[in-house]
Amino acid sequence: MSSASAPPGGLGGIAHSAALAGGAGDGPLHTPSGRSIFPRAPSFSLENFSSKDFIVKDFVESLSDSAVPVNRRSGPSTQAFDPKPFIRTFEHALSRLSTLSEDLESHETELLTGVRRAELQHSQTLDSLGKKLDHTIDSFQSLDTSLNGADRGADGYGEFETGGNAAVRIGERLEELDKQRRRAQDARFLIQCWMEVSERGELTSLEDVRRRDSGEGKVRCAVIARQLTRISQRLDPDSWAQANGGRKSASDVDGSRGRARAFNTRELIEKFSETLEKDLLKQFDHFYRRQNFGGMQECANVLHDFNGGASVVALFVNQHQFFIDRSQLITDEVDGDGETWERLADPDAEPPGVEPSLQSLVDEVKVVVQEESAIIKRAFPYHELVLGKFLQRVFQQSIQQRLEMVLNKADTISSLAFLRSLQAARSYINSLVDDMKAHGLTEHPETTSSQTTLILDQQMDDLFVPYLLGGSYIEREKKSLEELYSSLLFKFTIYHSRRKKLPTTFMATLAKSGSELLASTKNAYLDRLDSSDLSVAQKAMLLRVAGLKDADSAKNNNDIEVTEQDGVLSTANAKRMLKWLAEGVGRGLELSGGSETPKDVSALLNLLLSNMGEIYVETALDAANDSAASQESAKSEPDLSYLPNLRSAISIMQLMITCIHTVLIPLAASNLTVRRDMEKITNQAIGRMEDKTNGIMQRTVDVVLGWLAKLLAGQGKNDFRPKDGALEGAGGLLEMLQTPTCLAAVTFLKKAYTLATMALTGQNLTAFTTELARGILSQLLEHFKRFPVNATGGLMVTKDLAQYTATLRAFDLASPVATSLEVLPEIGTLFVVGPEALRERLRSAEAAELKPYVMRRDDLGSIDRTPKPNETTESPKTPPTVQVHDSGGLASKRGQPLDTLSQSRARKRPSRLRIPLSQDDAAMTTDKNGDESPPSPSPARATRVLVPSTPPLHPLALFPPTPHSKRDLTILPPTYLPVLESLPPHVHFRPLLLQRPLAPLERGHWRLPTRDFPPALLTRFWTFLGHWIVGGRGGWGVWAVVETCHSALSAIARVEMRREVEYVKLYTFGGTVPQTWSLLVLATERWCKKAEAGAEWVDGEGRVVVKMS
Repeated sequence: MSSASAPPGGLGGIAHSAALAGGAGDGPLHTPSGRSIFPRAPSFSLENFSSKDFIVKDFVESLSDSAVPVNRRSGPSTQAFDPKPFIRTFEHALSRLSTLSEDLESHETELLTGVRRAELQHSQTLDSLGKKLDHTIDSFQSLDTSLNGADRGADGYGEFETGGNAAVRIGERLEELDKQRRRAQDARFLIQCWMEVSERGELTSLEDVRRRDSGEGKVRCAVIARQLTRISQRLDPDSWAQANGGRKSASDVDGSRGRARAFNTRELIEKFSETLEKDLLKQFDHFYRRQNFGGMQECANVLHDFNGGASVVALFVNQHQFFIDRSQLITDEVDGDGETWERLADPDAEPPGVEPSLQSLVDEVKVVVQEESAIIKRAFPYHELVLGKFLQRVFQQSIQQRLEMVLNKADTISSLAFLRSLQAARSYINSLVDDMKAHGLTEHPETTSSQTTLILDQQMDDLFVPYLLGGSYIEREKKSLEELYSSLLFKFTIYHSRRKKLPTTFMATLAKSGSELLASTKNAYLDRLDSSDLSVAQKAMLLRVAGLKDADSAKNNNDIEVTEQDGVLSTANAKRMLKWLAEGVGRGLELSGGSETPKDVSALLNLLLSNMGEIYVETALDAANDSAASQESAKSEPDLSYLPNLRSAISIMQLMITCIHTVLIPLAASNLTVRRDMEKITNQAIGRMEDKTNGIMQRTVDVVLGWLAKLLAGQGKNDFRPKDGALEGAGGLLEMLQTPTCLAAVTFLKKAYTLATMALTGQNLTAFTTELARGILSQLLEHFKRFPVNATGGLMVTKDLAQYTATLRAFDLASPVATSLEVLPEIGTLFVVGPEALRERLRSAEAAELKPYVMRRDDLGSIDRTPKPNETTESPKTPPTVQVHDSGGLASKRGQPLDTLSQSRARKRPSRLRIPLSQDDAAMTTDKNGDESPPSPSPARATRVLVPSTPPLHPLALFPPTPHSKRDLTILPPTYLPVLESLPPHVHFRPLLLQRPLAPLERGHWRLPTRDFPPALLTRFWTFLGHWIVGGRGGWGVWAVVETCHSALSAIARVEMRREVEYVKLYTFGGTVPQTWSLLVLATERWCKKAEAGAEWVDGEGRVVVKMS
């Protein structure tokens, strides 16, 4: 291949490149200094092209770089290109590539020749193997045919069967023959052994088998030993009948056969069996110490076949290092820290937990059992049986013995210490059992099997059955609580046993049982302190809870110092008692539980009601009742200091009720009978305590009212008829806020209320103060009927009644009674208003009730100049009437003349609530210009109350005076000017709805729902309207009514009842709607502008014309 004909790419291109890079051309010329003038020709071989990093481009570039001399590479860039070096370099490279190509072709030819030769040889080998395989298949088919050729069909001449049935039957036959051979060998060996033991008295053959190291030989020895034992029992019964072993006597010959004497086969076989068992046990122990689990399993298998494995299990369990070490520690005494035992016996301290030595044992048991369970599983094929024996030994020997020692030690401390130790031990051991179940032991990492779980539960129950069997546990719990309760209430019972008793009365007889219970409780506590089975630590703890220094002081009641604080109920002590009870209930649920829980909590409930209910709360209530009874006949101011104790009694009762209904009764839900009994005795006990509390409060009401009656009885006869001299000076009556009697009564009532608030709260306080206020109001109403009152005394009456009212309003009263207090200021106005206004007042239906107060006025003569029956103030013949059109367009005939008070009451005319006015307000009139003029002496100018002849639709009404001149007939009097200036209608009258323009003289009314009206604001609103309308300021065409269901009651009776008020209606003209709206805004203190007020103006046809919200 020439360089001119070589292609640019392909193998020729590569050869061409290789020749350029590695061709061995003529060597370059060298200068004298050793450096070549021309570049050296590239040199390369086949290894350069076999590299994975070979790149043709890089190869060509390297040839180009080698073609340029070094001394020309750094020359100027303007030098002309010289192709000669490149030509020479590429020619050398092509020459070298040609040589390499020829070498490759020759080598390839040799390889192709070798391949053809190997393929020919491979074909010959395959032919030879194929022939051999065919020959093998033919041979197999011939063998199969020969094996199944004798099997024909059921009829004897069927076709030959195919398959391996004959081979199977041959195999089964061979196995059967092998078994027969083995049985024959075993029988021969058994007979040989029996002949040896019976004739020669030795077991040489069996001993040879035993000495073999294999486990199979030992198993065979064990089987043969058992068989020899059965043969001996049948063939040599005399050896089994002998009491002692040894050789038989010479005379002991079998007569039937005349045989010579023989050896005692039983003794020989048993000795061999013992030797075999000892040997196996020794070997098992050796394997155990070397942790050879395979050998251990062989020995265990042999011994299990030999005697059920009882001996090897006993060896494994009894010689375990855990039991050896712990057997020395079991005898150690339970010591522990003294402070820990004190905390365990202290009912107010948190239990310290499980005893340290028991805790250490349980922790070690957990580790040991988990470790040994893995060994048991690998060493014993029957591992569950071995594990069960091991667990029984652990619980029954180690844990049980230590548990008994700990509980015996705790029992010497106190009953509470025993119960707490029992609870802590059970909880900790139960956690041990749960951990074992979760670990799985021999089934790890799975949970334990059902058999192991049953064993663990059984061992757990067996540990604590002696302490929980029957009623032993609940009796210990009751004993502990009784000791603690008796200690806590010891000083309380001592204080109340010394309390001075009232003379024997019926109530004292009823309280006798409580006194006897106190005495029995105190004596039981003292007997318990003297008991010999009470340890020193427990006695010290009981004395500490009781607050005593030593037991000697408790034996003598007179030496015990008690204070009043010891006889007072303490909520903290009650909480301590409930905390102790709750601890006992929780402990009972954890320890006993099950079907006995309802009976246990029932016993604890009886204990709680007996101690906290009867001994503690009821004793304090009896003491408070005695104190209240002693104040009924007191000559000085009653001492109500017993009242604050009721707060603690009520709080304790609430705590007790909450505890019973939240904790105890729900636990008895599984037993309906016990639950009903618990609810019954609880209701009886609580009802008894509530009755005593109510009796105390009722007696307190009687005491307060009785002393108030004494104070009111001390009111001077002329206290409300002061002389002129008494009005002067700095200490004059006008300078006093109230009379001395009023001051003393108010001071006493405030003190009583303060003490009541310290005793009662919520509805209890409201009920008590309401009952008390009713009695006080009744006494005050009767009190002011007894004293004459002059003009100055009327001011004093008003001040006294205002003080009484303010005092009673400070009470927490129910709404009806709080409303009824308004009658007191109303009575006060009877003594300060002028005669003319009072005469108008006496024209109402409640005149009969007001008459006793009016009769005490000194100016009664001027008031009695009232019109007689069938007379009027304007005409002796015809009474004046006024036609008033209501909202429906109907007219009611008003202006009916008044009858006498008795006739008015007999007819049951409907009453109206009147807002009392002063004499000046009742007589003052206003002219057109707004100037006030003195009242006219004519009775016709006085304010008149119009009484309809029939019961009106709205019994509570406010009517204006009768107009007497043309200037009084204006629909908008000048009295509205101040209101309109402060509340301009164009600012405040902005209706939400206006159906049509209003006619100036059309009639209608403003309607305000009062269901959402604040009670205090409603009272002020109605009072304002009363002054405005009845005083004549609103004009002759404006009046107000209130819808209510009580239509025929007097004013005093009405305010004592809860009114179902629906609407307040203010009747007006259509032309005064904006002005009367400003009046309503002022009267309601802007409340009517709220959305919830729902104010509307309704026309005469009942249609809503104006809607404000």
